[in-house]
This record gives sequence, structure tokens and C-alpha cells, in this order.
Amino acid sequence: MAKMVNPNTVTDMALVNARAQSNMDLINAKSQAKMQQLVQKIGKGKRKVNVTFSKMSRSYLVKLIEEMRKMMSQYEKQLPNVFNFFKYLENEVKITKANKKEKTKNVKLSYEEVDFFKLQLKETLKGIDAQRATLKWYNLIKKGLFKTLKKQTELVLEEFSSGTVKKK
Repeated sequence: MAKMVNPNTVTDMALVNARAQSNMDLINAKSQAKMQQLVQKIGKGKRKVNVTFSKMSRSYLVKLIEEMRKMMSQYEKQLPNVFNFFKYLENEVKITKANKKEKTKNVKLSYEEVDFFKLQLKETLKGIDAQRATLKWYNLIKKGLFKTLKKQTELVLEEFSSGTVKKK
């Protein structure tokens, strides 16, 4: 049920804020719909895109995937394809004794998987910015940590964006 508002008490700023909020809700709804479409297509396409990760990005990516798994653990039975993708990506980028000396690693992904992970990384960046904005001036260490996390996430996003397609 809609809330009744007295038109005489509405200010211009309240109207601007309401319009901005409705625009943000619309943008969030569009990104949610796109995310749902991508989630359904993950694991079904051929892996044609080669993405090259540096050693530092690989270790960060393993930790990021682990955290995403924890956050999405309640949806494991509904989204087995997403968890299979996480498992595949984690096994590919994990640093082991066999590939410890390699500075870079090529991983094959499908277009949907690349788009899904890019969207996840962009949402992570938004979350980091939101968390950092709430910190007070005296939280210098936390601000530095968030700045480092943001730089690392941007680096991984850049590596995802520079993927090349395998030509036949």
C-alpha cells in the first residue's frame, strides 16, 4: 500500500532524492535480470576465451572464489553449474608445486563465464567502495586495506577483460 504524502511538505531535494532512488532501483533490477540470465547459461557454452592471469592475481582469485562460495553456499543445490564453474576456475588458477614457477597461467572460459565473473568483480568493487565510504577518518588501516583490495580487484578485472578468443 502506498504511503500518503502531503504535497505541501515535499521539498525539491526530496523529489530529487526520490528520482535518484527510483533510477538506482531500475539499474539494480536490470543488473539482477542480467545476472540471472548469465547464471542459467554458465557451464553450457564452449570454452573459447583464453584469459591470462598473473601469479599474484591467481592467489587473490582463489581467495575470492572461496569467499563467493561461502556467500552462495545456501544456493548450492539450486545452482550446481555455478559451483562447478567455481570449482573448475579454482582448480585452474590454484598455485601448486607443479605450477609454482609459472609467472602466468592461461585459462579457457566461455563467454558467459567471463561475463558472469566480470559482473561479480564489478559488484565487488561497488561493495568495497560502499564499505570504504562508511569508514571514519581515523580508520586509516582499514581504508588502506580497502584501497589495496580495490586495486587488486581492478587488476583481476582488467585481466578478465583482456581475454582473447581462440581462432579455428
